[in-house]
Amino acid sequence: MKLNNNQCIFIKDPHLLVGFPIPSNREDTFTEEIQNKWNFIANYVKKNNIPYVVFTGDLFDKMQMSSWNWKIINENINFLLNFIKNSGAKLYSIRGNHDEINGKNNNEDTIFKLMINLNILNHIGSKTPPLVLSIENKKINLYGFDWNPSDSKLKNEIIKREYKGDYNIAVLHTSVVDKKSGKEHFSCVSYDYLLNCSNKIDAWVLGHYHKGFPLTYYKDKYFINPWNLTRLSRVDYVLNDEHTPEFVHATFNVNNDNIIDKYKTIKIPFIKYDKAFKKDSYNLNDDLIDKFQFFTKIENKIESNFNESEKLKNMLDSKEIKKEVYEIVKECLS
Repeated sequence: MKLNNNQCIFIKDPHLLVGFPIPSNREDTFTEEIQNKWNFIANYVKKNNIPYVVFTGDLFDKMQMSSWNWKIINENINFLLNFIKNSGAKLYSIRGNHDEINGKNNNEDTIFKLMINLNILNHIGSKTPPLVLSIENKKINLYGFDWNPSDSKLKNEIIKREYKGDYNIAVLHTSVVDKKSGKEHFSCVSYDYLLNCSNKIDAWVLGHYHKGFPLTYYKDKYFINPWNLTRLSRVDYVLNDEHTPEFVHATFNVNNDNIIDKYKTIKIPFIKYDKAFKKDSYNLNDDLIDKFQFFTKIENKIESNFNESEKLKNMLDSKEIKKEVYEIVKECLS
């Protein structure tokens, strides 16, 4: 069956945990639920003759190489090979912080790198050529930007990149929220921030921040920022069935020499929150939540070109944050 080279799907942050113990906050249905989601995606891709599946980073969850053994590695290899076989698609991804060793910008000796060397995964990153889709004589170029802890360095990468497609798409692993939501989580940037980086990008595909936002057409540009695939416990964005796992199907056509873009959000069937999560996992300590909300308000005053560690140090030096909160947040970031 001939694949249509004018389309792809975007999946945000799968955080694969194949072969690892079920997360402590999830019920025993977790493994089955994940497999069902991937089966749904594979069937959709095959039915629609889609040649490319593009991930926004964090394909894998475990950053510590000591967590991996050959049995788990083989299980992940077979999992992805089966998905490729069942879908008929090629897999592409940028590198997220969870795809690196402890999130420290090291892309060697990682599971992500191994999958590339085995030709299971294709890397579209900051230093690799774009993925090129085509329709008639037009080229749709997908440019990847690997995770970078510094907003200012990422901005420079975006500014310096050459965009040669008739239609250009940027795939990023960085926390971005829409204008209406404001800066609701630390280290988030806005859609306007990205627009100030480049006016040559026709669509922005966003990962890292697990919360999803509606498909948005803003200032003549598209922002694709869906809910992530795997529901992991997060105070800020997974407390109920608002988190509906989804992916985005992109199709491109030509009419009168103009590229016509179409983006469609596809909801993935999932088990309801109160059935998938253990109840004691979301009985949160109100006092701790208040402390983190205070932390976020203070953090928002810090310049966005600092990375998280620098922000924490500035806040501690300013005496505006309690040391106990500093230590908790520092541990989470590490």
